[in-house]
Parts: sequence; C-alpha cells; structure tokens
Amino acid sequence: GEKYEGEWKGGEKHGEGKYFYANGNIYVGAWEKNLEQGYGIFTWSNGEKYEGEWKGGYRTGKGKYTFESGTVYEGDFFENRLEGNGIINYADGVEYIGEFKNGDENGQGSITYPNGDKYVGQFKDAFEHGQGKMVYANGDVYEGLWEDGKEAEGKTTLAKHTTNEKYYALIIGNNNYDNLENLDNAVNDAKDLEKVLKEKYGFETTLMIDKKSDETLDEIIKFTQNRDKNDNILIYYAGHGELIKKQKRGYWLPTDAGSSQDSKWLSNNNIKDLIASSDAKHILLVVDSCFSGSLMRGSGENKSVEKLTKTSIERLQKKKTRLVMTSGGNEQVADGIGNSKNSVFAEPLIKALKDNNNVIRSIELFQTVQNYVINNADQTPNHSLIHGTGHNGGEFLFFPKS
Repeated sequence: GEKYEGEWKGGEKHGEGKYFYANGNIYVGAWEKNLEQGYGIFTWSNGEKYEGEWKGGYRTGKGKYTFESGTVYEGDFFENRLEGNGIINYADGVEYIGEFKNGDENGQGSITYPNGDKYVGQFKDAFEHGQGKMVYANGDVYEGLWEDGKEAEGKTTLAKHTTNEKYYALIIGNNNYDNLENLDNAVNDAKDLEKVLKEKYGFETTLMIDKKSDETLDEIIKFTQNRDKNDNILIYYAGHGELIKKQKRGYWLPTDAGSSQDSKWLSNNNIKDLIASSDAKHILLVVDSCFSGSLMRGSGENKSVEKLTKTSIERLQKKKTRLVMTSGGNEQVADGIGNSKNSVFAEPLIKALKDNNNVIRSIELFQTVQNYVINNADQTPNHSLIHGTGHNGGEFLFFPKS
C-alpha cells in the first residue's frame, strides 16, 4: 500500500515528508496542502530521479532529471516538462545546451557529438531544424538550412525511423447489451481506432463488435497465444466494466453479461494470465471502461520522456513490454461528452495517432490523452506496467507508414 511519513497541517500533508507509492516510487521533500511544493526528490521504481523545485504538485522551476538510460538533464522545468533553458547530456555522449519546449530541444542551441562534430543554430522537436552551422570533426563546414537533423540543401524526402516488425490489434467495442444499459460510443471508438491503426500504422486488425462472452474470450486466447517473439500486439476494449471490491478484481462485461456477477464476466486476472503467457515481445492493453484501473499496479506515471534515437529505439525493441493504458482508475468513466461520437478518452487517443508523423511511444501518447481527459472529465487516465506479466523495461512503439 501507500504510506506517508511526515508533517501534517489541518489533516493535510504540509511541511517536510516522505511518501511511499504502491508501485515503488518515493517522494522526499516539501509539501503544501497535500501537494509537492518547494524542494523535493522523486525517485521512480525503475531508478529515474528528479531533484529540484516543485509547484502545485508539478516539477516546475530549476531541477535535475536522471533518466533510466543514464541521460541527465539540468535546467528549467514547467509542469513536469523540460521547458526553458537547460543542458542535457545523453548516455551516448551527445551534449545539448540551449532552449527547450514541450520536453524537447526547441529553439536556439548547440549540440556536440562524441566524434567532435558541433552544430550551433535552430532546433525543432529535438533535431537540427532551421538555420544553423555544423563544423565537422574532419574540418568540413556546412552553414545553411537544416531539416529534421539533416542538411536540407539537395534533400527531398528524409528517412524516418521505420521497423520490419509485425503489428497486430484486437479491437473490441460493445454498445448493445442484453442485460445492461446500452452505450453510445464504444462501437464508434473501436471502428475509428481500427481505421487509424490499419491505415496509418500498418496494423493487421481484428474488429469485434457487440460480441458475447464465449466469442470474446476465444478470440483473446487465439490472438495472444499464436504469436512470434518479435510481434507487437495491441488489445483495445471499450464497453462496460465492473469492480468487485471484496475480490479486488475488475471485470470486462461482454454483451451477454448479467447485471450482477455471472460466468459471462471476464476477469482482468484471466486477461493478465493470457498476456503473461504470450510469446509476443511487446504488448499494450488499452482499456476504456469503468473500473479499468484494477489492471494497474500503483498510480499512473508522470515521468519526463527522453527523445528517441536509433540507439534508444533498438534498445526498447529488445526489451519485453507489458503495458496498460486505461481511461480511468477504479471509478466511473464517461461514455462521451456533448455531441461527440467518441468517448472523452478515445477522442484524444485517436486524434493523437492521426496527427502524429514520427515514431511515438505509448507513454507519449498517454500524456497527450491524459491532459485532455483531466481537463474535460472527472476521471484520471493511467499508464503502467501490467504487474506480474514479465515486463522488462521495454516500450510499445507506433511507427507511422512512410
């Protein structure tokens, strides 16, 4: 469980204190009205660490962030993002000094590579972009326009990160229930997500609409068990969900599920067992239902995100991945808002995938979705490893087709 040791005021954490999270994270530092405020050190269970200033529960002000890879950033933060001026020393020996925005090198800066190459100029989304000058270690000099880290003169299309690995998605959407209130948007969500995954990211998809318990479970078994070790599989569920507090267990409710627990309810533990036993190296579970947080271990992550390079992509691809993204914790979640044809969770998820044009991790996708949902609904999305399924520090990567 979670535990706090420290000072209180008026029944709230206030003053100096230490907080132990259920997922192994630890915060040591100053509090004000139950929020991190002042100087504090936050250490994640994977070894990542932030030391610096906090404001209203966010990393805001001056600080130092050490990533799991060994990369270190020192400089300005704003609401958990690298924002302002700073220095980042990457684990592979690259050093950048300059402006940051939205968590990446953006604006004016300089970058020095381990081989002696040095660039001074404009940056966009962590790459040399705009006007700049590169002095190469061999004495060559290029001064002019840059695009996505490449000399722009004489270039037409620039290569993006690509993959030869196979991607599969099982997408489940239930609107029409035999014994429960019907939903409005789950089927739209499933169909819209399938379209973007298939057309933009090259997933081979299986779409299940308004299916009964036996059909759903049989398909999940087939989908997870018939996989090769380099496969990437995504399972998406939109529909009713329930939580049995005495069991501390959540359930997915197919269309023939009873209004009270019966044999048609699909246990999260059953889903977790199938994910744990799958040979696929990378698995992402995306769940848009009430009480979906019971799949998680601890709270959602708010880590800073290091930029992707060829080396870091290859490292993440080698590591086993078992991650879950949920539309909320152990609470009711909104099927939709106003006239929207998608849920408050699915709408920003689908939009972010449509708008993205570079390789992206599930955590980056999640952070975009989380910000939208928190601002528009009384629910808090979460992103976490799936405890007890063999996760080993990998990530689920989305590669848009070129």
